[in-house]
Amino acid sequence: MLDDDNLTPHTSYRSSGRSYLQERLDMPMGERPSATVIRRSKREKSNLKISEDDKSEKHPSSPETETKRIVGEIVERPLRKSEDDLKQHRTTRPKSRFSQHRKGKLCQPSGFPSTQVPLGALSRKNAKLLSTSSERNQSIPLAKEITSHDPENDRVSSISDAGRMLSQMSIQEITEQKQELEEALSPETLEFLRNRGQGRKEASKQSMIKPNYTDVSVKRPTDDREEKERLANIVSSIRTIEDLDEAYEKEIGPRKSETGLEGKNDWDKACSLLRSTAPRQTLWAVRVICVDLERDWNKGRHFPSNAESLDWPYPILLPVSLRCLLDSPVAHTNGLLLHVYTLRALYALLKLRAPTEHVIDFGKEALESPQLLYQDVFLDDALPTPPYGSLYPPADTTTVMSNDAGDAIAYTTSSVSAQKDGEAFLNDPLWALMSKMRIIPRLAQLLESRHELPVEGLVAMSGILSMLSVRSAGSASAIARHSTLLPSLLHQTVMPPTNERTTSHFLEPTITFPIMLLLNNMARQSKYVASQIPYIDFLLPLLGIDATGSKHLLQVQKWALIFWRKLLRYGLGLSGLSSLVPLSIQHISTESKLATAYCTLFAAWLDCVKVFEKAKTIETFKSSLQENELKILSSTLTWLWPSIRQCVNSLGKKCVHFDYTALSLEASKMRLVSSFLAASTASNTMNEDFDNLFVVLAERMFGIAKSMDFDRLLEHFLYKCTKQEIFEDMSTCVFLNELLTLGSVVRSWGAKRGQSEINMILSTLRSKILNNLGVHHARSGAIQSKLALCGNNAWSKQCRFTLLKFLLEEPREQRQNPLLLRSYAINLIGQLRLGDEAKAAILFGSEGLFTEDDTLSSPVANMFMRELCKGRMQLDHSYKLQRGFGITIDELGPFGLISLLSEVEKGPSKDGELLPLGTYWLWQVLSGTLDENIASVSGVNAVCEVLSCALQLLIDLEDDHSKNLNPFDSLCMGGKIYFLMNIFLFPESVFCEKDILSKVSILWEKCMVGLDASFVADFFSACLDHSQLKTNKIRRENRVDPKDEMLLAVMTGTADNSSKTFRAIQDFLSDLCTSYQEFGAQYEEFTIGIRLFLMPQFPYKIRYEVMQRLREVSHLLIVEREFFDKGLMKNALEKVIRENVPPEGEREKQEILDLLTDILRGKQGGKSGDFFFLFAVITLSRELLGVINSGFNGLKNSERRLLVLPDSTAQIILDATSRVMRSKNFRRSGLIDAAMHVCSERSSISSLASEMLLE
Repeated sequence: MLDDDNLTPHTSYRSSGRSYLQERLDMPMGERPSATVIRRSKREKSNLKISEDDKSEKHPSSPETETKRIVGEIVERPLRKSEDDLKQHRTTRPKSRFSQHRKGKLCQPSGFPSTQVPLGALSRKNAKLLSTSSERNQSIPLAKEITSHDPENDRVSSISDAGRMLSQMSIQEITEQKQELEEALSPETLEFLRNRGQGRKEASKQSMIKPNYTDVSVKRPTDDREEKERLANIVSSIRTIEDLDEAYEKEIGPRKSETGLEGKNDWDKACSLLRSTAPRQTLWAVRVICVDLERDWNKGRHFPSNAESLDWPYPILLPVSLRCLLDSPVAHTNGLLLHVYTLRALYALLKLRAPTEHVIDFGKEALESPQLLYQDVFLDDALPTPPYGSLYPPADTTTVMSNDAGDAIAYTTSSVSAQKDGEAFLNDPLWALMSKMRIIPRLAQLLESRHELPVEGLVAMSGILSMLSVRSAGSASAIARHSTLLPSLLHQTVMPPTNERTTSHFLEPTITFPIMLLLNNMARQSKYVASQIPYIDFLLPLLGIDATGSKHLLQVQKWALIFWRKLLRYGLGLSGLSSLVPLSIQHISTESKLATAYCTLFAAWLDCVKVFEKAKTIETFKSSLQENELKILSSTLTWLWPSIRQCVNSLGKKCVHFDYTALSLEASKMRLVSSFLAASTASNTMNEDFDNLFVVLAERMFGIAKSMDFDRLLEHFLYKCTKQEIFEDMSTCVFLNELLTLGSVVRSWGAKRGQSEINMILSTLRSKILNNLGVHHARSGAIQSKLALCGNNAWSKQCRFTLLKFLLEEPREQRQNPLLLRSYAINLIGQLRLGDEAKAAILFGSEGLFTEDDTLSSPVANMFMRELCKGRMQLDHSYKLQRGFGITIDELGPFGLISLLSEVEKGPSKDGELLPLGTYWLWQVLSGTLDENIASVSGVNAVCEVLSCALQLLIDLEDDHSKNLNPFDSLCMGGKIYFLMNIFLFPESVFCEKDILSKVSILWEKCMVGLDASFVADFFSACLDHSQLKTNKIRRENRVDPKDEMLLAVMTGTADNSSKTFRAIQDFLSDLCTSYQEFGAQYEEFTIGIRLFLMPQFPYKIRYEVMQRLREVSHLLIVEREFFDKGLMKNALEKVIRENVPPEGEREKQEILDLLTDILRGKQGGKSGDFFFLFAVITLSRELLGVINSGFNGLKNSERRLLVLPDSTAQIILDATSRVMRSKNFRRSGLIDAAMHVCSERSSISSLASEMLLE
C-alpha cells in the first residue's frame, strides 16, 4: 500500500500541488494501479490468519482505525460509522468535481460541444432562476451512505429526490422548466426519454408471470457461469474495431448498413454520441462520421465555401466537435485509433468545404489532377493561383497564433465561441481550423506521443497540412516555423532511421507520396518556407536508393526531384548538387522515368549559373552565398557537359512515332540545352566543342522541323486540343513551347558565333507555323473536364505566347501577314491573368504590332505599358516567374524570387493590378475613364490619340477581308453597341474631333448590319458587367449571362425600379441623355445612337425613360439627310415601329401612348415630317387600328387621347388610319407609308396656303 517514499496516494499528490483526480487523468493507463484496492467487509472478523504485527498497523490517514491485511498489499478497511470519522475522511481527500456539481455548484464548460444543441442551451435564463435553483439544491439533504451498491435503492432515492425537488417548486416554475428542456432537447431525445420506461414496465409485467419450471431452456447456475466465462473470453479477445465487428456479427447478426446523407439514422446517433463519456461510444461515433464523410467525398459531393448557392448539409458544430475530440487523451487499449478517425474525418470535411483550387486529395486520381500534371508534364513550378481574397472573405486576424511547442494548449470553447467557430469554418475552413481551432500545435503533440501514429493518421495529417499550406503563404510559414511539427513528421516518414531513432513508417508506400506533395506545396508558397525545410537530410539518401521495379518508389523519387527543382527556382538547394550529378548520369543516358525530372532540375540549376556569371562581380551578391555554393556555381558547366552532349545527341529520336509520353522528355532535354546555351553565353566559355555541339543541335532541330510529326503537333494544338485529354494537351504544349524557346536562344547564340545555317531552321519553323495558323488561329475553347483547377488552361496560354513571341522576333519588314499576328496578340492579351504581366509587357512592347506606321508607336500599347509599370513589384515578379532576370537594378533572377505564386505579396494595396483585361479589352478602351489632367490640351490630345488608335484597330478587325481573323467574333452586336455608345460620354472636346467622329460613324454602320432582336439582352449584359466592374464587385473574367434572372426581369418589365440591375442600366441612360441634351444633338452619330432606345425590342420602362428625358429636345432626333431622303427616313422608322397591327401584333403600353400624346399636345414633338413626330403619329395610329380590329376594345382611351391633341395632329392620325384601312396593308410598311403620305400632303397644303397669304 505504501510506495518507496512511504507515502500514501492521498499524500503524494499534495506534495506535487496537483489534485488526485488530475494525477489519475494524466497517468498513462496500464503502467501502475490508479489506486490501492480497498474492500469493505461486512464481517467484523476475518477467517484469515493475520499476524500480530499486521494487526498493530494503522492506516496513515486514520490513525485510530484498525486496518487488516488480507493478501499482499490488499487490506481491509472497516466501515467508519461515526461522524468524526466521516469528517476526517472528507478532510483527507479532495472534493470530487462531480459531487460539487450534484450539490448545486456551477461548473465551467468542458469545451466539448454537441453537434446538435449549442453549449449553454440548458443554462438558466436569468439570475433569479439561478438563485432559486441553488437554494433548492442546498435544501436537499445528503443521501445516507450506502455500504453496497443496489440499483433499486438508487432508483428509489432518485425518485424521492425528484419528488422533494418538485414539491418545492410552483406550478409556473415547473411549466417553465419543462418548456425550457423541451426547447433545448432534440425531438429524437424527447421521444427516447418518453419511451424509456416502456421496457421496464414490460419487464415488470413479465416478472409477474410464474416461470414454467418444466421448460428445459431454463439455465442452471453452472450454465450461467459457463456463459459468462464464454462472453468474458470474447470480450478479452477484442483489440480492434474489426474484432468488435466480427464478434458482433457472430453473436447478434449482420450489422445494418450505415447511411450518410441519404438516411441519417446512424449519422444522427453518431453526432449525438460525439460528446459521450463512454470511450467505445465515442469511438463508434467518430468512425461512423469518418466513413460517411469519406463516402460523400468519393461520390463526388462538394460544397465549396465560395459557392453561395450550395447549402451545407452537415451540422454547423461538427468541425468544432471533431477538433475537441482530437484533444482526447491516448487510450491504453487502442492507442491513437480515436485520433486517426478524427483526423480522417477532419480531412474529409476540409475537402468537402474548401474551394476547388485548394483541395488536395491523395486518392487514385491524384496523379491525374491538373495541379500535379502541370508540374510533372508541363514542367512548370509556377502553378497559376487565384488572387488573394478572391476565394474567401477577409480573414479575422484578431486571433493571435503561437506555434511554439511549449505553448500547445488544448482547444477550449464555449457555447458562443463554438457557434462562431463553426460559422467561421463554413466561411473559411482552412483559416478557421488553423487560427481559431489551433490545429497545428495539436498535430505536433500527436506526433510527439509515445504511441506511433498509424499510417492512415499520417496520411490524413499530411492532407490537412497540405491544404493549409496552399491556403496562403502565411499558413505555410506557420507550419514551417513550428519547432517540432515538420521535423517529427519527416523523421517518421522519409528520414533514414538511426540508432537513436527508429520508425516503422520509413518509405511506407502509403505515406511517402503525400509527404512529398506536402513539401512541394509548402515550397511553392514562399522562399522563406522553402528555406526552412531540411532537404539535405533525406533527399540524397532517398534518391540514392535503387528503385528498379518499384513503381511507387520511382514516383516518390520523381517528386523529390521536383521539390529540389523548386528550391533551385529560389536560388536555394545548391548544397548537395555535386553528389546529385553522378546519380543522374545513368538516368539521363538510359532515358529512364526520372530523366525528365533530372533534366529540368539541372535547367533550373543553370538558370542560377546564368545569374551568377552576370552578377558575380557584385560584392553583396557574392557575400549572400556560402563558399561551397560559389564553388558549385563555378564548376557547373564542366560538370554538366556530358549530360548536355548526351541530350543533344538523342534529341528528337522519340518524336518519330508521335508518342505523347515521350514529348515531356524531349521538352526537358530542349530546356536543359537552352539553359546551358544561355549560361555559356553569359560566361563566355564557348570553344570548338561548343561549335561542334551546335552543328549537331542544328541538325536535330532541322529534322524535327521538317518531320511530319511536327505538323501533326501543330494541327493538334491549333484545332483538336479540345478533344484531347489534359495529359496529351500538356505534352503537346510543352514540346512546342520548349522547341520554340530553344529556337529563340539558338537565334541569339548563333548570331554571336556567326552561324548562318540557323536561319534555315528558323525559317522552316516559321513558315510551318504561319501555314497552320491560317484563319483558325484561336483555339475554339478550353478543355471542359477538370480544367477549373489550373488557371484557365495556363499551359495553352504559355505555348501560344511563346509561339507569338517567336514569330515577332523576325524583323518587322520581313513579317508575313501582320494582321494575323495582331489579331492573335489581341486574342491572347484578353486571356492573360494575374501573374502574366511579363507576357503582356512583351506583347505591348513589340514593335509595330498595334500600329501601321513605322515611325510611330501605338498609343494604346503605350497606355497599357504605363498601367503595367505602376505595379513594378508585380511586373518584376512576373518576369522572374518566366525565368527571367526581372526588371530591378540588381537583376538577380531566381535569387530575387520570393514566391512561386502568381501574385506577389504586397499587402492590402491593389495599385497597379491591371490583369485580367478581359476578352473584349480593346472595345472596353472606348469605355475607359479619364485622369485628372484631361483639362489640359496635352491631356485631351492624349485621350484622342488613344481613342483614335483603338477605333482604327477595331475597324480593321471588322473589315470583311479580316472578318475570319476577328478575335471579337464571340462578342455579340449588343455588347459592341454598348461599348461604342460609351464614347458619347466623353467630353465634347474629345468627341468633337473629326477623326474620332468619322471612325465612330464607320464602326457604327458596321455594327448596325444584321441587327436582330437578340442584341438587347447582350447590350444589358455588357452594361451590367461594366457597372459591376467599376464597383469591383466581380473580376473581369466573370461575365454576366444574358439569360440571368435579373436581366430577364428587366427585359420583361417585371424588374423593380430599385433593383441593382435596373439602376445600372438607368444610370447609363441618364448619363447618355444628359450628354445628348448638353452637346450631342448637333452630332448625327450621337442622334443615331440615342434613337436606338426607341426600338420595340427594349423594355417599355427603358423606352419610357428615354422619351421622358428627351421630350424637350425630341424635335432634334432627326438626321439632316433623312429630311430630304424619304428612303432613309423610312429605314429609320422601320427600326422603331413594331411589325404588325394588333391583334396580330403586340399592343403598345398605355404609359407609352399617354407620354407620346402629352409630347404632341405640347408641340414638343416637332413639326409634321420630323422623325419623332412621325414616330408618335404612327404609334398612335397603330393603336387606333388595333382598337378597331379588336372590336373597339379600348376605344375610350383612344378617344381621350385624340380629344386632347391639337386638331391638326388628331386629323393626321385619323387620315393615316383611314388610309391604312382602305389599303388593307396592316403591316409596318403600310403604316409608315400612310403616315408619311398624309404628312407630306399636309405640308404641301400648308406651303400652298402660306404662299397664298403672302400674295
